[in-house]
Amino acid sequence: MIKKIIKIQTSHRLHLRIAGEIADIYKEDCSKALANYENDRDKMSNCSSFLDIHLLEASYGKYVQVSVDGKEEMIVFKKIEELLTNEN
Repeated sequence: MIKKIIKIQTSHRLHLRIAGEIADIYKEDCSKALANYENDRDKMSNCSSFLDIHLLEASYGKYVQVSVDGKEEMIVFKKIEELLTNEN
C-alpha cells in the first residue's frame, strides 16, 4: 500500500474533469484508492467515484492524503499524483 500526502497544485482544484480522470485511472488499473481531504474523516472519498472525488471540494494549495492498494499501485499512484500536481 502506498499512502502519501499531496499538495493540490492544479489551478482548477478537484473539478469534474480531474475527478473523472482519477476515477478512470482507478477503473483501468483495478486498484483500491482513497483520498482524504485535510485529515478530515468526514471528507473521505473512494477514487472509483468521480462524484465522491469532486465532493471533497479540495482547492489549490490544500492537501489530500492519497492511499492506493493493489497490483499496479505505483502506476495508479503516479498517475493520480501527476493530475493533482499539474499546474495547468
